[in-house]
Amino acid sequence: MGIFNKKRKVDPNELAQSLVTEFVDETTFDDRPQFELTADIEPHYRAKSRLYRIAIVLMALMSHEQRNPKFSTVRLSFEALVFPQTQAKGYRLLQSVRSAMQNLSELLWPTDNPKELSWAVAWLQDVGITDVNPVDIVLFSKRWMDSYVMIANVLDEVRPL
Repeated sequence: MGIFNKKRKVDPNELAQSLVTEFVDETTFDDRPQFELTADIEPHYRAKSRLYRIAIVLMALMSHEQRNPKFSTVRLSFEALVFPQTQAKGYRLLQSVRSAMQNLSELLWPTDNPKELSWAVAWLQDVGITDVNPVDIVLFSKRWMDSYVMIANVLDEVRPL
């Protein structure tokens, strides 16, 4: 590995905090495409989107952890930041994140033909959004796929201490 190909060494806790700040808590992710969110739908949309952002970061971390065990400390730190301390609340969130990860896997790595449109329609219908422009549906599913790639690329550039 040449001098220009060196991965940046990072503290696992700092990386985990950055992932939470930049990919989980940052709500600009929800801005495009813009959907008409009524007051009763918006909280459900935002909550589900945050849940899926947690799931997508965990998926990328777990993938990197398989290749480099040092990512386990990043994953554990990330989990400590996003999951509640109480077991009851943590368990409910964990089950929801697992479900989101399974659902995202169907989008990212389909076993059959890609189903971006039906995946996006089902996701949006689950929060009560039913009348959506087909272009926005495509953009919505692509945004989730691009987000995984972006997070994986960030993790490719670093090496936990």
